[in-house]
Amino acid sequence: KTLGSCISPYCANAYRNFLQESYGNLAALNHSWSTNFKDWKDVDLAMPSDDGELLSKASKNYPRWFDRQAYKSWNYVHYCLKYSKAYKEMDPRAKTGFDGAGGFASGDDLDLIVRNLDSWVPYDNIAEEVVRSIAPRDFIRSNWLGGRFKTADPLLQRYWRLVTLGADSIWWWMWSCIGDLHGFLAPDLRPFPEIVEVLKDTQIVRDGLGDLLLHSTMQDDGIAILYSYPSVFAHKIEEGLFFGGYEDAHLKLIKFIRAAGFQFHYITDRMLRQDEVDLSKFRILFLPRTEAIGDKEAQAIRRFVENGGTVIADFRVGLYDDHCKPREKGVLDDLFGVKQSINSKAKIINMGTGRPSQETRVDGGIILDGAQADHLIEGTPLWLTRSIGKGKTILFNSQMSAFSELVSTRVNKGNLWGFDPLVKITRPNGTNPEDLEVTRWKNEGIEIVSMLRKGGVKETVTISFEKTKFVYDLRARKTFGPCTQFITDVIPDRASFFIFTNKPVSDPQITFESPMVQQGMTAKLDIIVP
Repeated sequence: KTLGSCISPYCANAYRNFLQESYGNLAALNHSWSTNFKDWKDVDLAMPSDDGELLSKASKNYPRWFDRQAYKSWNYVHYCLKYSKAYKEMDPRAKTGFDGAGGFASGDDLDLIVRNLDSWVPYDNIAEEVVRSIAPRDFIRSNWLGGRFKTADPLLQRYWRLVTLGADSIWWWMWSCIGDLHGFLAPDLRPFPEIVEVLKDTQIVRDGLGDLLLHSTMQDDGIAILYSYPSVFAHKIEEGLFFGGYEDAHLKLIKFIRAAGFQFHYITDRMLRQDEVDLSKFRILFLPRTEAIGDKEAQAIRRFVENGGTVIADFRVGLYDDHCKPREKGVLDDLFGVKQSINSKAKIINMGTGRPSQETRVDGGIILDGAQADHLIEGTPLWLTRSIGKGKTILFNSQMSAFSELVSTRVNKGNLWGFDPLVKITRPNGTNPEDLEVTRWKNEGIEIVSMLRKGGVKETVTISFEKTKFVYDLRARKTFGPCTQFITDVIPDRASFFIFTNKPVSDPQITFESPMVQQGMTAKLDIIVP
């Protein structure tokens, strides 16, 4: 677990420290909680035995309930920091973190964990997308693989997924051969057959690709997604729970962005609140299921749009503040040109295909107040746009699972993105291959491109790009170029890596000190890489 609290006096003092850090002054807390405490020492649980403030939630005092949940993550992080301090006293270079716990929407404050600790190895979930986006390069991050997988394909898919997500190490679970668990080595100390295949396929990482990626910068195509910690909780109160889950919305959005051939970075609500992110670097900001937005975050989003950015959100955006306190109206309602209500109920409609799989939930009570409805179904606007300053907003009044359907078949407004992928991958018939993740890095004068598909079938694709490049296919050990496109294969569960350069990479120049080298001699040589 990465959350913890109790009803002891020690925990009560820690809770007050957290609240002072969070609010700054007692008046702000009283306003948020609708209380009238006279002194910080008086602040405590609404009921001494209600550690989770569940009664506050039941009475709709959501800020008091949310703050207790946020404290649990804060408390755990500070528990880890005590160990971190002790270890650094023994070794200043010691790194402290934890592994095998935590999740994207389980109450863990991902931003707080990353900015305070030195390492985190969660189990396989999209929390890793946030970690790879916001963590410093020396933050140790990885994932576990192994265990019950007895064939190479799932092991390789998870291995390569970690590499393409920017992990700096691969963690194996576990070494023993207990029950149905396969170790790395068989009882006779030989690697299992699937391990032999994994080691062979990933040799290039240990031969130098891994070091190259560790010193390269992952690209994002100017697309950002907001991870809003209070929205993890806000989407589950009042009518929010009936509009779909927070994590599911992010999963569907990530799949949609990658299917279009683009990359993205996560930013967090704390980064916006503390003015730590330069939004001018981005062209599009997505706000999936972002029901809770603080005033400072809202101001940053407004400036982003006014300066030329595009903000795309789904329903119920900004109905709560950053402590889950209900607002009289959405904090960004005027930006999107709508009127929303916390009490508005979810309505199920069909996207128009007649198939049950295309049913989606919408906010049936949304009212246009300056926005233009570009698409309606059963009288409900699904696609609302508005121009503000140099930028624009798009409000998608539906679940993210229906986003790609509406973009591809219903919205006839040109290119949603306003720009094309720098690297396009197409089948021979011109369509985009499905479930293919493309990742790009930059390292001084070169660009690194990878592609990875989970499962599926092997197929031939064409990779094209605008400017003429020399291309090195590290998997096939082929050289292409100068060219603006080349043909290669997508291999299920195995990543392919390509190096793009503006000019050919020169061969190393090797010169021996002596023209003859015999057994028993020490050979000296000079190696020059132009």
